[in-house]
Amino acid sequence: RKADTQKNRKRQTKMTKGDGSKSQICKGCNKEFPSKNALFRHLRESAETCLSNPEDYARFIQYVVNSEQNMEKIAVLYGYIPSRDYLQRDVDEKTERSGVSGGEDAASMVVEAIRSVAWKGATSPPPSSVSSKDTKINRSYGHKSKGTDIVAQDAHTGAITEVLTCRAPPLLLSNIEKDADKSQRDELRAKNKKVEQTWVDEVNAQLQLDTKGEGGRGVVKVFGRVTISNKRFNAELDVTHRRVEYLIPADFLFLPSSSASNEQIKLERQKFFDSLVSFQPGSNPFLDRIAYEQLKNNEENGNIDIALVAPTKPSPEALTYLYKIKKLMKKFTTQIVEVDATDESAMMEKRFHDEKRKKQRGKPPRKRKTEDEKMKKDDSKEQDGTNNEKDNDRMETKRPRKEEESLRQKKDDNNITNNAPKKKEKPKKIKTHVLKRKRFHNFTSTVMAHEFLAYRRLDRFFHRATVRFDENDAADKEEELPEGSNNAFHSKRPFLALTLTGDLFLNGQARRVIALFLAICRGCIDEDILDCVFDEEYTNLVPIVPLPSFGMYAEGSTYMSWEGKIKAILSPRKADLYDRGFNDEDTIRSVEHFQHDVFREVASAWCREGEDNITGRLVSEQKWTEEVLQPWAVKAKEQLQDYRKWKEAKRLVSDSNTETEMVAETLAPSLESVDTSVPHLFQKVLKYLREADSSGLWPTTTPKRQLVMVSTKEEDATGTQNDNNGSDTIVSPKINTSLSAAHMRAKSNKEIRSSAYAFVEGQGGASGSFSIGAMPKKQSEQPKGNTLFPELMKAAFELEIALCPEREPSSTIAVNRNAQFRPHTDSGAGAGQSTSLIVGLGTYTGGELMVEGEKKDIRYKAIEFNGWKQRHWTLPFHGERFSLVWFTPKGCEGVRGIDLCK
Repeated sequence: RKADTQKNRKRQTKMTKGDGSKSQICKGCNKEFPSKNALFRHLRESAETCLSNPEDYARFIQYVVNSEQNMEKIAVLYGYIPSRDYLQRDVDEKTERSGVSGGEDAASMVVEAIRSVAWKGATSPPPSSVSSKDTKINRSYGHKSKGTDIVAQDAHTGAITEVLTCRAPPLLLSNIEKDADKSQRDELRAKNKKVEQTWVDEVNAQLQLDTKGEGGRGVVKVFGRVTISNKRFNAELDVTHRRVEYLIPADFLFLPSSSASNEQIKLERQKFFDSLVSFQPGSNPFLDRIAYEQLKNNEENGNIDIALVAPTKPSPEALTYLYKIKKLMKKFTTQIVEVDATDESAMMEKRFHDEKRKKQRGKPPRKRKTEDEKMKKDDSKEQDGTNNEKDNDRMETKRPRKEEESLRQKKDDNNITNNAPKKKEKPKKIKTHVLKRKRFHNFTSTVMAHEFLAYRRLDRFFHRATVRFDENDAADKEEELPEGSNNAFHSKRPFLALTLTGDLFLNGQARRVIALFLAICRGCIDEDILDCVFDEEYTNLVPIVPLPSFGMYAEGSTYMSWEGKIKAILSPRKADLYDRGFNDEDTIRSVEHFQHDVFREVASAWCREGEDNITGRLVSEQKWTEEVLQPWAVKAKEQLQDYRKWKEAKRLVSDSNTETEMVAETLAPSLESVDTSVPHLFQKVLKYLREADSSGLWPTTTPKRQLVMVSTKEEDATGTQNDNNGSDTIVSPKINTSLSAAHMRAKSNKEIRSSAYAFVEGQGGASGSFSIGAMPKKQSEQPKGNTLFPELMKAAFELEIALCPEREPSSTIAVNRNAQFRPHTDSGAGAGQSTSLIVGLGTYTGGELMVEGEKKDIRYKAIEFNGWKQRHWTLPFHGERFSLVWFTPKGCEGVRGIDLCK
């Protein structure tokens, strides 16, 4: 059918002139064109009139306009607001909701609208014509290319601007010749802009049909498109900076007097609101004042009320307050710090990030030569004497004669003074600078401190705007307010836009950063909580509560390194560096208008429950503060007190080589208070555990498991470390045990399985962790502990049955000796049962198990918990501590460990 159509088109359009050249004629309007491309260009503009037959028109769209070879890669700038069903605080996830749900939904709607516009009302495309490349979407705040939900965009949040890339038919744009004069170029640019704007209007009209034109069902709006010539560009992976924003009502920052009455509180609140000066995003108060003075002195503007446009200067008290919160914001961000070049872990981090930056810029990382390679190169030079002579001749010819004479003179002087006693010179510390990232594991529920994704960069945290609304701006004016409250817009309540800028944000990270900032501002927690949550060496988890998701949205993203490659502006701003991109006035104006719509919808979500009639307080802010923030603050104060005790203990023993052990002794109760008697049920297992410990056959710990264990460094005179198997592993005499260094060592450690870094764990010698029982069928090797300690294996599985007779017997046991674990969740997934069973044995104090912040005493007390979903860790302990963890991993369904002992 396609071949017949092409034959008929050729037969109808071909016509040979007298001079032998071929021209093309459109049978619809009888116009003559010099080439086939010119005819197709004409048909794309007037296909609906020239191809009157609907079948011909549909075939033309399918086989010419939307052909696979005709597709191009485009970047689309768009924004979206979730529906009001999702912009609510207290909505059950099981409740049926409709409209735009978030970023993934909005991106799919944009791509579908682009395809609908491309077909221009023709019959829907057959499945064979839809390529998998056409349905692939990459967007600024997506996570598909990274392959992990850890960095997924927060659910049910909107975006002022976002960029996505997809494939689409090209627009019919005029070519602008280089030798064309300025007027011709401007005319062609205006014509092309009109074509692009027509496409944008058509796509937005289709999007309005998809949302049924109702604001309550959400809004998706396209601002423009630009052709991407480089096929390697990825809108998700190539972002330089991401900016997320949270719009908070000023009620969060107001603290009433303790002795004030309700009427006084209401007046104080309004006075505080009035002290916060409104300013729009991107405005400069200094430049605004200059513009105001120019406007005031211009006599032609006599009809303008100057008072309405006059900039308001904040009061000294307001300026002082804003300066204080600015200083607090800076403490959340990553800073460039000076590091010692002799610090191995710090330099390892610096090399890692330098290589990563080179890779992002398209430069291959420099390969570091090993000692063996250097020795081979030296040996080859010694064997090749002629080459060495040539090299030496070259070096000698390059050195000037005067330099040779000065070197000889210095050598003679040195020979004279060699016999004199020399003073020992202290080695100079070489300083270098590095961007010191922070661990944001306490700001998300999905990442632990030992995982490298927790190591994030937060470049800026700033106050971008203060906006106000009135009753006419309310998005849902007809909605009834709860009893005892009134419209929260009437008081001209200010809303502050707080912006975070970084390379990548973890799921929930931004909402928790703003929440902790507000908690400090309100005096709910002391400022040194920041030291606690960012301290890498502190093993306890101090999770921060998140703010509601409806106040958050993506503000934008930048592609600085790629704008130069594709010669186009990819973030909406005023810039005349390139002609292409999202830098024209119409696009910027549309983005500004949509930004106001986003502000209004978020403010309406905050004000949906109204304000208290007596105190004037926003009901939604009051509920979150009293129900979420204050209960968290009570618990956080206890955790902060524990951190202070740990920090003081660490300071007292900082000069000791066994720092971890001594800190545990300081924090844990004395061993004299421990009852050394062992319950009869545990005597047999504890006996076999002690025998395994003293046998010297305790298996080594895998690097992956060591990353979740608290470690200290081990230094000896020989620079070796015994791996408990009779062999020595050469280690650096000065190895820093930072998580960053440990993670990079574990990733690059292919030969030595025994450790990611040198360590001594817990009390009384090196710790270890290994498994006994069954492992998934995919792993050919079964645990070595099965053959090393068969009596221990049998006694441990019998102990599980004795402790929990009604529990389905597990397939596997993790055996731990003197191991203090960092907060983590178990890898893999549970099968057969969703809970793990754990018990502690031995003579020790401390060492409680923490499960999602709850302390569990497991010494001869078995408890069950979901190790695959619940974060758990070990508190510091003192003494001899063993623990057994029974579980059934995925792939061991139906396998009973006790049966393997027969």
